[in-house]
Amino acid sequence: MPDSPARSICYLASSQVPSDAANSIHVVHMCQAMSDLGNNVTLIAPTLKIPFSNKMDILRQKYSVKADYALHHIWIAGIPGGGWIYRRQLSRVIRRAKPDFVYGRNLEDCLFAAQSGHETVLEVHTPVWMMGGNSEGILEALIAEPTFKALVVISKALAEVYSKTYKSIKNKIIIAPDAAPEWQQIKRKENTGSKFRVVYVGGLYPGKGIEILVDLAPKCLWAEIIVVGGSESEIRNWQTRIPQATKNIVFVGRQPHAKVYKYLISADVLVAPYQHHVQGFGDTPNLAPWMSPLKIFEYMAACRPMIVSDLPVIREVLEHKHNALLVDPEDVESWAHAIEHIRYNPKIARAMADRAHSEYLKHYTWSSRTKNIFAKLETIGHLY
Repeated sequence: MPDSPARSICYLASSQVPSDAANSIHVVHMCQAMSDLGNNVTLIAPTLKIPFSNKMDILRQKYSVKADYALHHIWIAGIPGGGWIYRRQLSRVIRRAKPDFVYGRNLEDCLFAAQSGHETVLEVHTPVWMMGGNSEGILEALIAEPTFKALVVISKALAEVYSKTYKSIKNKIIIAPDAAPEWQQIKRKENTGSKFRVVYVGGLYPGKGIEILVDLAPKCLWAEIIVVGGSESEIRNWQTRIPQATKNIVFVGRQPHAKVYKYLISADVLVAPYQHHVQGFGDTPNLAPWMSPLKIFEYMAACRPMIVSDLPVIREVLEHKHNALLVDPEDVESWAHAIEHIRYNPKIARAMADRAHSEYLKHYTWSSRTKNIFAKLETIGHLY
């Protein structure tokens, strides 16, 4: 909001920064968007080790952001009294930042900030019961604090979960789907005469869709399937499941987030074959009912046609044959037919990609996401 005064904001991360987790990507870009709007932003992130001295340079290289805000790592001490040490460090950093309000993904730290007298906004990407421990009790305590101002969620489905469970905050819930970087130049893929290129970007965890791609490869030998993501051990595991005669699926492993764009724009079609049960980074429960995948918005930003699993939460953003093709998550034949449809109907495919890109520019950049959140905070939280 250009006409709003600059504010001091502390952002409390729940993940280590930097890392390969989507959580880390989200946090870094949100802090950048807040900073770009003229705010004084301090990112506070936990760490298990001594931080690198050139930590901001690492953010710039890994995420392709300006990183013109402050980053403070707080050591998680795995010793008796470690929690007290952590809270003392957190209190000192917040006190020095003198925030107008605190925004965070870390439930316990947000409660600490609220109880310390700071107006606080919590963002969640899953139901509270999936967070483990005493998360439900902590959230109830946070909601009871007069300094608690709003709860930001990533999908309508997730908003329903919280509004039904915590009726007192129904009017304090802000729906803000995820977003993607504002890439300055969109390039059309040149016709190189190579195989039709199908690109997948994401983790190789169960339910992300690698199962479909492995089964799809032998059915689309005329295509080259590029898989961007996964650890070396995960890649080896999936390679053993591919018939030796199938040589059209290529694993390139994890790539720095700043370099993912080159793979996206090299595609003839981008795919996101989420299953009905999706596991995230680490040993997480099913994310499929309420997720808002970063990948979808990065696909939209790349201006390439895409095929995505037809799940209710995906339909909050995508519309079949308008800005994407939505297909049965587990029907390999449907995926093969959808890819062939993109291959033989380039004008239709380009029109869908253009519509998706236009909608991304209007609603799903990190800047537009942040502006939307701040505008609603001004209405319901009187923070901005």
